[in-house]
Amino acid sequence: AILAYEVLRGELAQLRVSVPKDHRILDVSADSRLKGWQAKEEDGRQIVTIDLLGGQTGKFNVELHTERKIPDEPFDVAGGTDAGTVGIHSLDVVRESGQIGLGHSADLTRTVEDQSGVVRIDASELNERLRGERVTSFKYYSPKFTLKASVKPVEPRVLVDQMSQLVFNDDELSLQSALTYTIERAGLFQLVLKLPEGLVVDTVECAGLREFNADTAAKTLTVNLNDKTMGQLNLVVKGHRNYTAGMETSEIVLPV
Repeated sequence: AILAYEVLRGELAQLRVSVPKDHRILDVSADSRLKGWQAKEEDGRQIVTIDLLGGQTGKFNVELHTERKIPDEPFDVAGGTDAGTVGIHSLDVVRESGQIGLGHSADLTRTVEDQSGVVRIDASELNERLRGERVTSFKYYSPKFTLKASVKPVEPRVLVDQMSQLVFNDDELSLQSALTYTIERAGLFQLVLKLPEGLVVDTVECAGLREFNADTAAKTLTVNLNDKTMGQLNLVVKGHRNYTAGMETSEIVLPV
């Protein structure tokens, strides 16, 4: 959070900022030199007291960097009511207005669940330090507003083109399957395939393969990759199923 203060009369030697209880404060800095700062829990929130080195006049900026775990349910981004604040906001000030840049990484989706007391603004109106890809811009004129959002991982979209070759030998039925994966929207660290009844997996080949595990009870093949993978991935699975030529007279279900 970037807090831009303007001292209209006198000098300011100390200021207080409200920070949500579940935020971990990483750093506090200012344009002018700081004498020090400390955080104390009070009324279900953290009150950060910042001591400035000498009396501060005019305009100056204070920055607070925090982090928090992303909740599974919709959460308050900032704002508050008469009962208290839920974001990072200045205390003991005559007036507070500001901007919010709500962004997310490429592997997440973000949805604004509820908003009141804030308005959307064009990206060009947002402070340069808050701009970026996938950033939604808001403006507020009072800290008494509501802005709730939810964040979820992007679900991968996977397309598979498969070609299989089966060969009958004297004592076994051999299978070689070549699968071409097209992975979109989000990367994958792991591939899970369903195995045919009775198939024994001999080898698995693909770029970036870390390990594979064939679970005969669950009839699944799990392929773990070294890195999160997107785009096209070629996978070759070779296996066999026991079979004795001339001994089985019933129909054989091919392992494809």
